[in-house]
Amino acid sequence: MDLSQHTYEISLEWTGAREAGTRDYRSYGRDHVVRAAGLPDLPGTADPTFHGDKDRWNPEQLLLAALSQCHMLSYLHIAVKHEVVVTGYSDDAAGTLRLNRDGSGEFTGAVLRPRVVLADEGQRELADSLHAEANRVCFIARSVNFPVEHEPVAAETAADDAAAGADEYAGTFYAQVGGKETFRRLAAKFYEGVAADPEFRAMYPEEDLGPATERLQLFLEQYWGGPTTYSENRGHPRLRMRHMPYKVNSAARDKWLEHMRTAVDSLELPPLQHEVLWDYLERAAHSLVNTPDQPHSQGLRLL
Repeated sequence: MDLSQHTYEISLEWTGAREAGTRDYRSYGRDHVVRAAGLPDLPGTADPTFHGDKDRWNPEQLLLAALSQCHMLSYLHIAVKHEVVVTGYSDDAAGTLRLNRDGSGEFTGAVLRPRVVLADEGQRELADSLHAEANRVCFIARSVNFPVEHEPVAAETAADDAAAGADEYAGTFYAQVGGKETFRRLAAKFYEGVAADPEFRAMYPEEDLGPATERLQLFLEQYWGGPTTYSENRGHPRLRMRHMPYKVNSAARDKWLEHMRTAVDSLELPPLQHEVLWDYLERAAHSLVNTPDQPHSQGLRLL
């Protein structure tokens, strides 16, 4: 038996044909089921931005999960080899997908943020250094063509940071909805929608939407009582003034609100918090209209 070769098999069944099948982009569902012998079915779909179901796994999440799982398993193996006793492990991973104007796309990078609990905290420096070795032997990381980075966080440090942040912003809407991570997800989901909408994407001259995504996140964090990084970097928001160079009509406003609604819904906030957040965004969008209705060449570029 050749132990240098391993074969993996799954089966996939599309369950979203509905009545019309692929008559047009909206006539069919993206739902499917992934199966492997002896395992529970895995419900799959597309990202909600691409007409998927938010309650099912999408391929992008599964790729990121595979990277996170593989790194953990490789790390635990390496820890044994170096006599580092690990008693707990968790990870908050994030990946970035770039969409191209021809409809294609690719991951441009992933960041793993492992929290490792050690029996002996005196081994922290060694334990952190082992992530590089784990990355070199991880089967999945070796199989992708984009960088997989690691930002290890000591378990107790992560807890201390969370407590400090909670104290500083306690009682603010920013803290109530989940802080920085919530607004990072909101901005990322919004610009995923922009990138996937060729007509609306054309209104943004930047090749890279990353800076716009960060500006939106920082602005919303500050507005809702979080860090004031936005003003420290860019000065007073002055939204109407910043948008005067751009023709913002009702069509651009409505398209912006369409993508923002998808982003807000993806957060799955409690009803009251959802209503408060959406009410502000809707009013802000209406306030920035500065051009009578007519074909627009530049869109609503909030922040």
